[in-house]
Amino acid sequence: MGSVDTTAAEPRVLVIGLDPFRVPGPWDPQPVVDAIAAGMARFAEAGIGVESCLFGLDGSDDIEAVVTEALDRRPETRTVSRGRTHCPRGRSSR
Repeated sequence: MGSVDTTAAEPRVLVIGLDPFRVPGPWDPQPVVDAIAAGMARFAEAGIGVESCLFGLDGSDDIEAVVTEALDRRPETRTVSRGRTHCPRGRSSR
């Protein structure tokens, strides 16, 4: 797959979720990594700027701080968590 520009200015989406490489357990994270990459590419190919905020459950992240910093970095038009789209208060979900 070629390089995909994920930096388009507007609208912007912040994808929040678990870093599949830092979730404990005997499982293969690669299918999840591939699915995240495919979803990010679909946003970018549609001309939607996208950024990810992935955190681990291995104790290496202050999850609240990581997510807060990502949300404060710039006002997002949408956030995606658990595959669902969320809008800031006062904005339409469409």
